[in-house]
Amino acid sequence: MDAESEALKRFEELKPGLLDDDEDARYEVAKEVSRLGRPVLASIMELARNPHPLMREMACFMLREVGEPPEPWNRIYPDGIPILVDLLDNDLVADVRGSAAIALGFHKEFTTLPALFSAADDPSEDVRYGVTHALGCFSRDMFDEHPEFELYRTQAISTLLRLTHDPDDDVRDWATFGLHNMGHDTSEVRKRFWELLDDPHDDVRGEAAAGLGKFGDQTLIPRLRELLKDDEMSHCGYFEAAEFLGDPSLLPEVLAAAKAWKQNLDESEGSSVFVDLAVASLRNAAGGTDDDKSTVGDD
Repeated sequence: MDAESEALKRFEELKPGLLDDDEDARYEVAKEVSRLGRPVLASIMELARNPHPLMREMACFMLREVGEPPEPWNRIYPDGIPILVDLLDNDLVADVRGSAAIALGFHKEFTTLPALFSAADDPSEDVRYGVTHALGCFSRDMFDEHPEFELYRTQAISTLLRLTHDPDDDVRDWATFGLHNMGHDTSEVRKRFWELLDDPHDDVRGEAAAGLGKFGDQTLIPRLRELLKDDEMSHCGYFEAAEFLGDPSLLPEVLAAAKAWKQNLDESEGSSVFVDLAVASLRNAAGGTDDDKSTVGDD
């Protein structure tokens, strides 16, 4: 049996697992299917037309990236893009539309942006959340390299800005993250980030602070000092902002917040890497030596 036949045989063996009641289990199956590569791509696209909505959702996930041994998850084939756009535009199930939106972000194809802009008005927060993921994949550098899509850059920024007003916390969070992570530094974005420092959700406040720090807004320093002192649990975005700004005057507040962070955070809840990087960066900016760089929270 040749390699293609082997892959198709394995696909049929794995296919029932894509409907497993256990979400983690079915996503593991989907990853294994994707690693079968190009030989099963047509079969995956057929699943995107399956009457079972869960199967369509899993097909969208698999069409994000299709791997081939020995390097899994290393190829993106454009074959599935028209199907993903159609599902985003027309599928009746929100989970499918949301999964299609996220998948389109992996492809980073400019011609899919109009569909993503339209989906930003979807009544489902799951779909709007998927749109924030996708739009956050289109970086400033990508637009610079393709000036014919300059109008889309403006729309991408304005759409993400609009989504920072979304009633759903996760949508606002990811829209804020997308704006700064992809380098969309404009006066409108900075103004909105300042407003978001007062958002009721801590993740949104943290991402807004990280964005202003990344953009080098030194006027953030007094407000960041207060955020580090006053928030019940400092967000990792505050430490990111402190690292980006590199002002050693922030070191006392960062050290105090870092100690509280490490005392209150279970290992299972997240990494302290942002904390350690901020402390090391500010100590270095203050002229500290390696002897000064003991682990935060051990004193």
